[in-house]
Amino acid sequence: MSELIIVAGGSCSGKTMLAHALAAHFGSGSACVCSVDDYYKDLSESDKANLDSYNFDAPAAIDSYALIEDLSMLLNGLTINSPVYDFKKHCKGEYRIIEPKDIVVLEGLFALNFALIRSYASTSVFVECDESVRLKRRIARDVKKRGFSRDEIVSRFSQSVEPMFEKHVANCAKHCDLIINGEEPIAKSIEEIVEHSRKMTC
Repeated sequence: MSELIIVAGGSCSGKTMLAHALAAHFGSGSACVCSVDDYYKDLSESDKANLDSYNFDAPAAIDSYALIEDLSMLLNGLTINSPVYDFKKHCKGEYRIIEPKDIVVLEGLFALNFALIRSYASTSVFVECDESVRLKRRIARDVKKRGFSRDEIVSRFSQSVEPMFEKHVANCAKHCDLIINGEEPIAKSIEEIVEHSRKMTC
């Protein structure tokens, strides 16, 4: 069975960048990355009114059954067709093949929210980052990649993203092995994670 490393944290805390840097450290032949964000429920049939009121910032927005099924297959040495979520159309537009590796890095806002997934992990990490920094990063990302205006991003962050983070995500830090500062150099964070991973697999 593959080793699972979980990287969780708030929106734009730096978890995705850290997860990919961590996988790169181990090498593409040894590690792969799976993103919880790609398992948001398909809402392509929903009308605009429902989409406007939909809570994307709660764990219930994730298709946890599909996520757990795919992750279990991957950890047990099977290739999966992972969805690639389209955040503009709110649907699973494409799929990408993820081949099993010795190390699977699972990253995402809700990566620590599901007890069964936590039970698979040898190392779990929570990335902390100041709220103002996360908002600044989210504005830069969502304007460029998701087509939202700055006002839309700021409004959603204050009305939903941050309140839901405090309700559903922040307390997940108690389940993790390591708490990493998302504003520190990635190399330092990787060193801490790799050291813990070595101890757990020895």
